[in-house]
Amino acid sequence: MRALKQIACTVTGLVWLSLFWGYTAHGSDRNLTGFPADDRHRYEMVQQLEQQFGHPESHSSMEEPASVRCLTPYFHMYEQVKNEVSPAVRSKMESSLHREQEAGLEAYYSESGRFRILYRTSGSNAVPETYELGMDVPDYVYWTAYYADSTYRYQVETLGFVDPTVMRGDQDCRQSLGSATGDSLITIEYHNDSGVYGWFDPVSPLQIFVHHTFEGFPDYGLEDNALAALKVTIAHEFKHVVQYASNCFRGSAGHYSILEMDATMMENIVFPEVNDYLNYINNSREPSLFHRPEYSIP
Repeated sequence: MRALKQIACTVTGLVWLSLFWGYTAHGSDRNLTGFPADDRHRYEMVQQLEQQFGHPESHSSMEEPASVRCLTPYFHMYEQVKNEVSPAVRSKMESSLHREQEAGLEAYYSESGRFRILYRTSGSNAVPETYELGMDVPDYVYWTAYYADSTYRYQVETLGFVDPTVMRGDQDCRQSLGSATGDSLITIEYHNDSGVYGWFDPVSPLQIFVHHTFEGFPDYGLEDNALAALKVTIAHEFKHVVQYASNCFRGSAGHYSILEMDATMMENIVFPEVNDYLNYINNSREPSLFHRPEYSIP
């Protein structure tokens, strides 16, 4: 069983690596003025942001932008090269990063008290109004809190990763996460961006966003696809919080491929029944090595 899990985790990492290197190798090749050409890593980041969020004319003739499942690495890239991207990319990133918290949100706290779920039952990002569990909150909100606590227990208590709620990581990161003397809540809020599973906001390091319904997302072959997507998204984005609490995404550990491979692998470790990575392998529309043999890994 352990060997099978290791194989699954390796495949998961390879999938994300192929996706991100695919974007780098086959993204926009236009000359980006004002950019230091000898800095390959920064150049790759600008390419990816322009390919994904720039104007249509910036896209390669070979590929349309692939769907964005997690915005976290893009936000991290943008913070590093914000002065070198086009106005179109800057506008998209700034509007997403600096969202004002909506008025009228209700709050629900997980059983552990470590997670605060902000939600609404009306409006464009309302959660489904299903109360089959007999709780005072919609089932979707309850399950969000439940999966968050489960994720915390597995990643922090079982696997021993840094606990971002008590800020035991890197000193500089502790200061950016909040008070260095007290515990911190992690806020989970819902969004309605089409096709985006979620993100961790590095500008507000203890806030996670997940989709408000997951309607229309891939079929996992499970009884409730929305809850399956919710599970892996929380596991994924919480790992980004842990990554940030550990070293603020600095150095090689903060490379976009490493961030996503690590978080995607954690989906399969915490909730192995979902196997979300299979959607990357089976989707021929994505520039994955599994469907694009002409791609190579540098």
